[in-house]
Amino acid sequence: MKGTAGLEAVLSPLLTGLGLKPVGRDEGEVRWESAAYVVTARLGRVPGVHIGSRVNQSDVFVPIPTLSDLAAVDSDEVQGRLDSVGSMFESLLADGLGEPAPGKQAPQQFQVRAPPELVPLAHEAGRLLSAFTRPGPTSVAVAAQLRPQDDDYFEVFAPEAAEAARAAYTRIWSSDPVPHARADQTRVEVVAAHASEILVAVPNGFPGGYERIAHLLNPNRVWMSWRYTAPGQSSGMAFDGMVALEEGRWAWFPKPYRAFRSII
Repeated sequence: MKGTAGLEAVLSPLLTGLGLKPVGRDEGEVRWESAAYVVTARLGRVPGVHIGSRVNQSDVFVPIPTLSDLAAVDSDEVQGRLDSVGSMFESLLADGLGEPAPGKQAPQQFQVRAPPELVPLAHEAGRLLSAFTRPGPTSVAVAAQLRPQDDDYFEVFAPEAAEAARAAYTRIWSSDPVPHARADQTRVEVVAAHASEILVAVPNGFPGGYERIAHLLNPNRVWMSWRYTAPGQSSGMAFDGMVALEEGRWAWFPKPYRAFRSII
């Protein structure tokens, strides 16, 4: 069992137990519905479960990073991995499908600012980053998936800066950073830009320090800056440095202008 069939097998018992019925499937996607909710589980670049409320028009996205390569796995490991995912997300799904408890924030929303060709990618980033508005095992697992791999430094940075970047971020990631929002910050605002655009002029929404290191970035990569805000507020917790990689992966290189202090 693998791919969408495996995803459906492990999630169906959870969702039918919550009163939802399966309504259809497409390539890489399975859907369930009830009178109050629509739930879509999908594989692909950002695998996870999208829960939409028909009652208050809100939604929540729960990433499932452990399924990121499920479609390519063909071994006895698949069933064990699916069982683990089902156990991990049972309580999260039940919580997300219910009405917010007294004093609890409604599911998060996100907005993006990007050139037209980057809007879909920015929305994808927003769905992923929304995991950090819900601190817990899921957000920690998602953060771990954003840790750069050795080859990523040569994909993201100029050749002369790749080794320095790897040394700097090895130290930074030794503390297992997680970009958590505060409890009241349920909105995610994402700004996306090509590195080549940053080289010309740092876009509004990115820290000014990018001006000092723009020449050290691979101009072909797309960078994200984002912040978490409370409803009705314009300021909040700001983060930057998430990069879209080849093969549908993301990696987080926070504050590169600080990481490169030794070479700029």
